[in-house]
Amino acid sequence: MKTMILAGVMVVAASVAQASDGQVLFHCESLPTVDSALTVMGVADEITADVDVVVMVAGQVKTQDRGGLLEGATRFEGQIFDIEFDHVTRIIAKQANEVLSVGQADSLVCTYPSLP
Repeated sequence: MKTMILAGVMVVAASVAQASDGQVLFHCESLPTVDSALTVMGVADEITADVDVVVMVAGQVKTQDRGGLLEGATRFEGQIFDIEFDHVTRIIAKQANEVLSVGQADSLVCTYPSLP
């Protein structure tokens, strides 16, 4: 089952990367101890220098956001979410969406294939 979800995530990542002509900047997943299947990916938009963020639950795209990296790429600020990158990354909802309630946060573990 995990292999199927991972394969689905990679297909979505490939389509997002092609759509925005950018590289995957960060890829985050819920902590293994958390009972959620949240996946968050940030893809660079080479034309605007924005970051497109795709949020998935159990391999299905639930919402998307657009914003930028701040403070030396330690923080993403979007219209719907803020993401604070650290040893354990936190995503915080600022607006209503299908994943998290406003003000709710979730902890993530991230990899950064293309961040400076």
